[in-house]
Amino acid sequence: MEGILPDGLVGEIRDKYLKPQLQAGNYGQAFYDTMYVLSSYIAKDAHVELSGSPVPLRTRARAEKKGFNVVGWLSF
Repeated sequence: MEGILPDGLVGEIRDKYLKPQLQAGNYGQAFYDTMYVLSSYIAKDAHVELSGSPVPLRTRARAEKKGFNVVGWLSF
């Protein structure tokens, strides 16, 4: 992977995408953003296009809410 992702580029990606989110406590977003950028570079080198849209990262508040709101569902 060194040819596609040299150390300098990986360091830039780390500093721009990984570190700020980790320092803010957004661990999932840190890894999501970093992997998305890395995979974009790999796809470009392989002359392929990543299709579809990335799955949105669920926020902690949304992840903790499970089930459904019966009152809201029954409201007319």
